[in-house]
Amino acid sequence: MKVPASESEPSYFTEGIHEGIVSETLFLTVQQELNKNHSRKRISIKLKDEKLPLRGILACSKCGEKLTGSRSRGRRGNLYAYYHCNHCSKERYRAEAVNDTLTEVMRGFKFKKANKLIHQALVSRLLKDDTKSRSNEVKKVQSEILKQEDRIQRLQNNLADGIIESEDYLSMKNRFRESKRNAEERLSTMQGDHTGKEELLRKAVHAIDKLGRVYSEANSTDKIKILGSIFPEMIEFDGIKCRTPKINEAILLCLNADKGFSQKKSGTIHNKLELSRLVGDEGFEPPTPSV
Repeated sequence: MKVPASESEPSYFTEGIHEGIVSETLFLTVQQELNKNHSRKRISIKLKDEKLPLRGILACSKCGEKLTGSRSRGRRGNLYAYYHCNHCSKERYRAEAVNDTLTEVMRGFKFKKANKLIHQALVSRLLKDDTKSRSNEVKKVQSEILKQEDRIQRLQNNLADGIIESEDYLSMKNRFRESKRNAEERLSTMQGDHTGKEELLRKAVHAIDKLGRVYSEANSTDKIKILGSIFPEMIEFDGIKCRTPKINEAILLCLNADKGFSQKKSGTIHNKLELSRLVGDEGFEPPTPSV
């Protein structure tokens, strides 16, 4: 794919999107509610310079504005790529250092336990959460079924006692039976198996466990897509480590499964990545993956 020339750079060719591995990681955006009502600047996905793949996803840690990227010539005439802030002019980092840091962070998304064990832990959690959240609704539906059965029984008694005519009996019986059948269908749906969800979780675990390799081998366009699926908001770099407000909740859940759903409070999920705002609807705190 050809990238048009800009004022500072000539045109160049970059590889197109490769195999469907990235689409697996994009599955993780099943938690799309993370992308709603954010006040911070959103990540923009554009064609990227291979030396400056993080333009559009990095924010200045001093003023919060987006870092741009450019190349400058060194004393020996060599061109070097930099990320820098044009707004406050207080940050300027060698692109190679920033790129390497993000690659190291991505390689940190590696489970200590076998994928099968992670998947089993997630399925167990899924079943537990589903049972808890749906228990009240199930009770309501079961109560509705019993109510309709009681109505049908009383209707039969009224017919036998001559209180109602047979035509009225048939009309009301059909109506009560229809209500009962609808309630039974709802109950069956709520008590259905989790095969589909289990398979989705299995794919998620497999995709997350190979994120480091996929990211390292990806071109710049794919890198930004992968990062965008993991970090819903901008990433700051202070010269040593990265910081971002959130991480995709599905990834957080998988990492917690690897740690046995640890409740340990920490804003650090990697020695070079910190969360400036802890997240997780389940109350989980970010664990520290192996590096």
